Amino acid sequence: MPTAATATGSFAFEAWEEEPVVDDGHLRVYRTRFKKRWQGQIEGGSQGEMLIVHVAGRPAAYCGFELVTATLAGRAGTFSCTTTPAPDLKAASA
Repeated sequence: MPTAATATGSFAFEAWEEEPVVDDGHLRVYRTRFKKRWQGQIEGGSQGEMLIVHVAGRPAAYCGFELVTATLAGRAGTFSCTTTPAPDLKAASA
C-alpha cells in the first residue's frame, strides 16, 4: 500500500469573475471562474470554475472543479480537484 505524504503551501487568487445564472431576489446562483498562484512546497498555478448558491443573501452551497499545474517535491505535473462541501442547511432553509 502506498504511503501518504503531506505538503504545505499557500495560494493567492489572481482572478475571480462571477456571472449570475439565477437571481430572483431570494435565490442567487453564480458561475465563478478563478485563477490561483500556489507557493510553498507546491509551486505553480491553477484555474477552475464553481457554482455558488446563495439563499436569502447568505451562502448556502457550492461545488467546483480546479486544474492545478505545479511542481511538488521536484516533480512537475497536472492534477484536478473537486470541491463539494456539505451545504449549510440553516442558510438553505431561511
